[in-house]
Amino acid sequence: MLGKSHPITLRSILRLNGKLITLSSRQHFYPLFFSLTVHINIVEYDTTDLTAILLILQQAIRSFLGVSISDLQPMKTTQSILSQFEKTAGIWLASLSQYSEEQFAKKPNADSWSIGQVYNHLVAGTRLYPLQQIVQCLEGKQTEINGRKQLPGKVTFFLGSFPPMRIKVPPSETYTPKQPQNIDAMKSGLEKLIKIIQETEKKISDASEISKTAHPAFGFLNAREWFHLIEMHFRHHLRQKKRLDRFLAQ
Repeated sequence: MLGKSHPITLRSILRLNGKLITLSSRQHFYPLFFSLTVHINIVEYDTTDLTAILLILQQAIRSFLGVSISDLQPMKTTQSILSQFEKTAGIWLASLSQYSEEQFAKKPNADSWSIGQVYNHLVAGTRLYPLQQIVQCLEGKQTEINGRKQLPGKVTFFLGSFPPMRIKVPPSETYTPKQPQNIDAMKSGLEKLIKIIQETEKKISDASEISKTAHPAFGFLNAREWFHLIEMHFRHHLRQKKRLDRFLAQ
């Protein structure tokens, strides 16, 4: 029988046992903290398989986030992560031909990024940060053994996607990406990065799961998780790309 609708947070999911979970139409994301609250209907169900329960909830949440039904299976291998990255990176690469140099540098307003800056954020940012963290994990330098994720990290990897929210970071010399020299230079940089990601996958397919480095918001991640983070990051910024493409088409 259907029970009442109950608020539940990801912290309390593990307390559920022997229940089938269906997601109702209410969910809330709190910017910056990635705190997630969903309202569920609990149905008595003849199982004590907690893994199955978590997968049901994951699929329901991911469908609410606009993930296609065919992509509901969680990514488990570095090869599947690489395949998704190549698909997403291919969109970014093919789109370069649709911009003029003027469009590549045009901003909706003074506080926004141009599409060129978004590309640079993805390419240069990936090489400077997550790829370096992967190297540290593989080499065991400045790593933590079995370090824990923070709640934002647990939410993000549980969903397999960044929550669909816009986070504004004040402009700064260290964070705000530079405008690329030109489109050709950006194309070359992205093509090189794709090759680096492909080579990196070969190195981490059998990497240690317990050697980790700290992410400032997500907590400790191992090499495979840093690799997955790159893929999710490229996919997350497709939303921003869509907004900028609409602006440039006006």
